[in-house]
Amino acid sequence: MEKIKKLVINIPEGYEIDKEQSTFAEIIFKKIESKLPMSWEELGNIEGCYIRNDSQISDISTYQTNAPSNRNIIPTEYAEAVLALIQLLQLRKAWIGDWQPNWDGRDINCVLTRCDKITTDGLATINKVLSFPTDEMCSDFIAAPEINKLLQIAKPLL
Repeated sequence: MEKIKKLVINIPEGYEIDKEQSTFAEIIFKKIESKLPMSWEELGNIEGCYIRNDSQISDISTYQTNAPSNRNIIPTEYAEAVLALIQLLQLRKAWIGDWQPNWDGRDINCVLTRCDKITTDGLATINKVLSFPTDEMCSDFIAAPEINKLLQIAKPLL
């Protein structure tokens, strides 16, 4: 009488059995291809926060679908920064009026983070959301105490 033998296969992490290439005598492993979303519709479930009408940040239920009505859901770790950036954009608009930056290679004065510090760059050639027509205006903007508090909060987005 022949004994039955059992063989346990330990599949390496990040791999799966390649059923098309494997045979009864030889098991082939293939790397699991990540299926990263390439559009909002492919995203699946999301979680995070939204900014209410009273400007308070509220968590959503554990998981929400990626329905178009949920496009205003902010990843939790960025919620405060988004709210601060919205306020900074309104303040910037009040400071610059109708001025619009011309990004055709001319120097633009921008607020940015460098080595985790808020600073200005008068030779900015990379589009930045907090841009100003003059270096003086840009420097004055970040020097204003209440604005600087908002800049510190918005730093992850600058």
